[in-house]
Amino acid sequence: MSVEAKMVRALKEQLEWGTTTRGTSSMARPKVFDTPVFLGHGIEDDKVPVGRGKEASECLRAAEIDVEWKAYGGLGHWYSPQMLTDMVSFTTPLSGW
Repeated sequence: MSVEAKMVRALKEQLEWGTTTRGTSSMARPKVFDTPVFLGHGIEDDKVPVGRGKEASECLRAAEIDVEWKAYGGLGHWYSPQMLTDMVSFTTPLSGW
């Protein structure tokens, strides 16, 4: 079994998202999957390659999770004023404020 498959299985177990012997879901989709996700990543990040952030966004999309992905030029392993602005813009409509 691949590392990826093991990770998916472990995540499903943590979420108590069962499968039947035919591989179909035996439970309703967990509510956590209905939570939109903002992922921001510095292009110059020397700790976590920006490609890993992009891959994370693609994995979440493959799980049918609403993801907003943004890569920030000139930014390393930290946040920026623009990222914070984007996060507020992302969360404001969701909060109902």
